[in-house]
Amino acid sequence: MARKKAPAFERLLNVARKAGSVTRKPHRMRTKRIAVVKPTAAEMLAKKLQRCERKVSYKTTIGEAHQKLEELADEIQAKFKNFGLDRVLTDVFQLRRLKDSSRKVSRYAAFTSSQMRILNAEIPEGQPRQKVNKVSKIIADRWKGMTEEERVAATEEEMAAIYERREGKEVGTWHNADIVASHDTSMTVSRVKEELQRLNA
Repeated sequence: MARKKAPAFERLLNVARKAGSVTRKPHRMRTKRIAVVKPTAAEMLAKKLQRCERKVSYKTTIGEAHQKLEELADEIQAKFKNFGLDRVLTDVFQLRRLKDSSRKVSRYAAFTSSQMRILNAEIPEGQPRQKVNKVSKIIADRWKGMTEEERVAATEEEMAAIYERREGKEVGTWHNADIVASHDTSMTVSRVKEELQRLNA
């Protein structure tokens, strides 16, 4: 005998009971928002002053370090009298360094450069200068007719000059790092004073 179907009202009631007995869970857990407490104006000012003080302290420490390095350079120069103080300072501050990846200068390139300078020096002022492609054969013939010793002697100065120019592009103009550090410190102190005056106004 076929089972009687429950009335529609009872079926809906059963569905409601089942739905009410199951607790819905979120698809994913969300992180609860943390209330961010904004700093007060006084706290922000205190932090700003602290940063300024740290900058001044840092610059002063760097200046002291440079002073110690300069004293060390004096000792080195006294030991190696054939080196000038400027040379020792430069080496101590590592300003005369070249990148390892920099391409080496060929002697022929140095010879070409020196020959072009000589050829162009002979041209009267206002006249067009010589182009490398126009005189390359002349320079190549001169190079072929030279011995290895002559090539070294003819290019030693020019190669040093080329390396100096490359280094100048890399590190900029040489300078006394201690003086620069002192100037930077003075400028920083002045800026901090101006900032403090502006904030206290």
